[in-house]
Parts: sequence; structure tokens; C-alpha cells
Amino acid sequence: GGGDGGDGKGGHDYAGDGGDAGNGGNVTADLKVDVTTKGSGSGPAIYLKSAGGQAGDSGGDHGGIKNHSGNPGEPGEAGNVTLTLTGSTVKTDNDGSDAILLQSIGGMGGNGGDVSGVFSYGSKGGSGGAGGKVTANISTSTVSTKGDHASALHAQSIGGGGGTAGTTSGLSALASEAGAGGVGSTVNVSLSDSSFSTEGLNAAAIKIQSIGGGGGSSGAADGFYAVGGKGGLGGAAGAVSLTADGATVSTKGDASVGILMQSVGAGGGDAFSPSGAFAIGQDGGGGGNGSTVTFTSKNKGVSVTTEGDHADGVALQSVGGGGGKGASSFELISMIEPLVGASGGGGGSAGDVTFTGSDKDAIKTSGDHSRGF
Repeated sequence: GGGDGGDGKGGHDYAGDGGDAGNGGNVTADLKVDVTTKGSGSGPAIYLKSAGGQAGDSGGDHGGIKNHSGNPGEPGEAGNVTLTLTGSTVKTDNDGSDAILLQSIGGMGGNGGDVSGVFSYGSKGGSGGAGGKVTANISTSTVSTKGDHASALHAQSIGGGGGTAGTTSGLSALASEAGAGGVGSTVNVSLSDSSFSTEGLNAAAIKIQSIGGGGGSSGAADGFYAVGGKGGLGGAAGAVSLTADGATVSTKGDASVGILMQSVGAGGGDAFSPSGAFAIGQDGGGGGNGSTVTFTSKNKGVSVTTEGDHADGVALQSVGGGGGKGASSFELISMIEPLVGASGGGGGSAGDVTFTGSDKDAIKTSGDHSRGF
């Protein structure tokens, strides 16, 4: 990750900028293996990850007449993650240990530095880094877990969260907006002639996700004349897709979904209410959009069986993120017209959800409150 910028102190100084973070590289594996992990402390049997570095925070500035902080660094973007698995047996036997875990995660945005002085100008939060593409092609393989919270296959792309804006204080205090969340990228999975099973609580057999990074919160402003900053925008999610041709999926535990696919836009950041004799609030950040979710079953189709309560067979979801909270406004003496509080951020939109089935498909659930589809 990037280093933090140094603070400035005095009337003619400059706060340091945060350092830029490095990008994650592409990760590719073409495997034919027999892997088992078990016992306390054991992790995933196959784990591929690319992650962007966290951006450095900006330095603050204090004690002068006119004060500015530095700028946060740039976060790292994640690289693409690709797995090709053929003729393999993959098993885990421990809580929280996915059999196959594929992740591409963008770096977190840097935070703005705090500023104080007679005239203070806040530093905005840095935007989060983007998650990279995740691709999995699995054929003629057996994948299983026997622990709680342990998926057989978990593939996800996640945007980094936006940074928080710095606080400002002084006779005149003008805060800045928070950083936007990074976007999640596409996640594409293809399964053929393979089985995926779990035996544990809250252990989805197949979990495919693209998730946007959350918007940062604005910094507080405190002064005789104070203006707040806007909340950061929530990051959008990418499209997710699954193609199955001869896939067998089973779970034996409560709250253990057979196949879970999600494209989830992140929530927008909150705007903090300023304080002062004349205080003007700003809007909350808008929520990020969810994207398309596409499940295609063909030829030999897919067989899904769940045996626990609250264990749906197939769940497909596209969800827009909620908007952030708007800030309040205040004035000691009404000059022209009363001030009105700021607005909350708008919610994000959801994408289309599409399922194309095969005449060979079978979905069976046996527990209470367990929907087939």
C-alpha cells in the first residue's frame, strides 16, 4: 500500500500527499489435482487471489491562516483471476474453509487529512480501486466441504471502499466530498460433468458474486461558516454468469443455498452535518447499480438438492445499493430564506436476472422455508 503523507504546521506549509498503491497482477492456474485440507487452522484447498494495494492517506494541515491538506494516493486495481480445473478432487474439512476460493479485490481509497486554521479547506477521500475479472472453468471434478460457512466454490470480484474525507475546523471551514467506491467486475463460471457438495451450516455449494465498494463518509466541518462535504458514491457491481452442463449440487445444512449468484451495488456514503452559526449540509452519496445475473443450464443440465431449513435450491439476485444519509443545515439568523437540509443519496438500480433451463434440470429442497428457485 501507499504510505501516508506528512502533516503541515504553520502559516506557509504544505501537507504531503498520500502514496500511490500498487496494482494486483493477473493470476492464472490450469490444474489437475487431488487436494484435501483438514484440521484446525486449515484453509481453502485452492485459493487464487489478486488484490490492489491500499492508497496512502493525505497529510493534514494545522495552525495557519489558509490551510489545505494534501491529496490521498491512488489505490491499486486488482488483476484478473482465472482457474481451469479438470479431472480433480478438491476437499476441505474445517469451518470457514472454502474448497475453491477465487477473489479479485480492489484497493481501499485513501482518507483525506484533517485541516484546522482560520480558513480551512478539507481534503476529499480517495476513490476505491476496481476489482478484476474472475473466470472459472471446471470439468470432470468433485469438490466438497464439511465445515460451517464453507462453500465448495466461491468466486467473487469486489471493488475497494472509498476513503473518508478529512475534517475541517476554523472561522471558515469547507469540507470535501468522500471517495467513491470501486466497481466490481464480471464473474463468469462454467461447470461441466462435476459435483459440488457441502455439509455445514450456512455453506452454499456454489457462490458467485460481484460487489461494488462502499462509498466513503464525508468529513465533518466546524466553524462560524461551515459547509459539509458530500458522501461518496457507492461502487457498481459487475455482471455474473453461470453455465452448467452436467453439474450436480447438494447441501446438508441449515441456511445452505445450493447455488447463489449475486450482483450487488454498494451503498453510498453518509454526509456529516456541519456545525456553526451558518452551517450548510450536503447530500449523501448515491448507491451503486447492480448488474445482470445470468444462469444458463444446457444439455445434461443441473441437479440441485438441499436438506436444511432456510436452504433455497437456487437464488439469483441483482441488488442496487442504498443511498447515503444527507446532512442537516443550520443558520443562526435567517438572512434571505430558511435553509433546507440536504437530500439523501439516490438508491442504485438493479440489473436483469435471466435463467435459461434444460429439460434435464432437477431442483429439490426438503427443509422448512426452503424455496426451490
